[in-house]
Amino acid sequence: MAALTGVATDTGYYYETTQDLSAAALDADITISQEWRIGHIMLVADQAITETVSVKLFARAVTANVVTLDSTALAAATSYVYEPSGPSGFNDGDQLTVACTDGNSVGTVYLRVNIITAPGS
Repeated sequence: MAALTGVATDTGYYYETTQDLSAAALDADITISQEWRIGHIMLVADQAITETVSVKLFARAVTANVVTLDSTALAAATSYVYEPSGPSGFNDGDQLTVACTDGNSVGTVYLRVNIITAPGS
């Protein structure tokens, strides 16, 4: 599990971490204790990587609680961006997980997740 650093902003939070894929896959979990939505998710690699990035929501109040919001196979790519195509409101206690496989065991990735908590932002 990657350790995330949270930084408060005027509209919510940025969460950041790095992961050396030669050591382990990226697996970052964020749980917010208020209503929130995803602003964007950005992953940047220090070299071209061929891996799969997935974004999942673990909804606290739903029976079938795991929803894959995105799963993208990167092929010799150095970046990945996820921005919801429409409104995405999540609840207090819901968990967002961003993962990147390490099948090729090369490269270091930097993850930045923008979470919006301010109404109307």
